[in-house]
Amino acid sequence: MSAVPGKLEAVSNFHTDGLSTAREVVFVFNPAKLGLSANAKWEQPAQSGNKKAAAPQYKGTDPITIDLELILDGWEERNKSRDILKDVETLISWTRPTAGTRGSKKPSPPIIRLNWGTPWFDCYLSTLKISYTMFDENGGPIRATVNVGLKELGSMPPKQNPTSGSLAGHQSHMVIQGDSLPLLAHRYYEKAEYWRGVAIANNIDDPQRILPGTRILLPPLEDVAALSA
Repeated sequence: MSAVPGKLEAVSNFHTDGLSTAREVVFVFNPAKLGLSANAKWEQPAQSGNKKAAAPQYKGTDPITIDLELILDGWEERNKSRDILKDVETLISWTRPTAGTRGSKKPSPPIIRLNWGTPWFDCYLSTLKISYTMFDENGGPIRATVNVGLKELGSMPPKQNPTSGSLAGHQSHMVIQGDSLPLLAHRYYEKAEYWRGVAIANNIDDPQRILPGTRILLPPLEDVAALSA
């Protein structure tokens, strides 16, 4: 039985100012190992006059990080139609801000997920190092070793004051196959019923017929909530 191939996939907002709009990079060979680290912050303040150390105080948690090494290969017979430069362009694109947040005060990265056997947590691509290790007769790269660093995305900040720079207040979304207004409303506002406000803001008469490639404006939470009432 052949091993299930892993992949990195952009699950949201993969449109950036990079050269690629691909949604996934499928592993030619699954990683031999995967490193995962998680750190909690604790503080023990010094207390003069006490014989024992103070109790540790929890100060928060760093994002979980994943480090893995990938092999991009266009040499093996089954992969000769694969252009590894396309995969490289995709990975580099995922290090750029999303098109909807580029130029705003709080640019956001594409949301990436490691999908290998089971979907892992949502994250963003924080580090990328590429080493080309084989070339064809014309000097074109046909094999590369790629070191990828992924950081847990975590939860978004509270949206009590959406007009002060929240993600949803300054973003748009390029519709892809499978998108729907309830899905987008749940993703950006955490309430699927806010699809009505999104539809009104974008003058959409039929929410069931949104063509891929359409750019949807995402109003501030306060506005979309009022429009959905």
